[in-house]
Amino acid sequence: MPVVLFVDDEPSMRRVVQHALQLHGIEVHTAGGLADARAACERQAFDGAIIDVWLDDGSGFELFAWLQDQHPRVARNTIFVTGDIAANADLSRHVRALGRPVFVKPFDFDELEDTIRTWTRASGGFPALSDSNAGRDIGAR
Repeated sequence: MPVVLFVDDEPSMRRVVQHALQLHGIEVHTAGGLADARAACERQAFDGAIIDVWLDDGSGFELFAWLQDQHPRVARNTIFVTGDIAANADLSRHVRALGRPVFVKPFDFDELEDTIRTWTRASGGFPALSDSNAGRDIGAR
């Protein structure tokens, strides 16, 4: 069973995502911000993380940079979620440069689950994003 960390500063979003993914057989731990997420990563081994771009105590990019340094396996298996990134072209380019999937809220839980299951099938994490999977890339929306 995949074990993921979902980081979002909205408690209702954490509850909904945790419930939906657990119904799909994915163990989900939640954190409300950077500090909580870092502490969770020190306590628990995760297969990957789902991180909101904007958090009350920083950005998902800050957490991603920390994961790259401290927990590279989790960083390789990171998905970003956001509710407002599509309108910001500079931010959109930045996320694409990271090569990580991005899901725009509200997102499709079946597609999210499929992406998470990729972690368990691919030993090195997500394949690099390409034009063929641009549907998960905010630049294509």
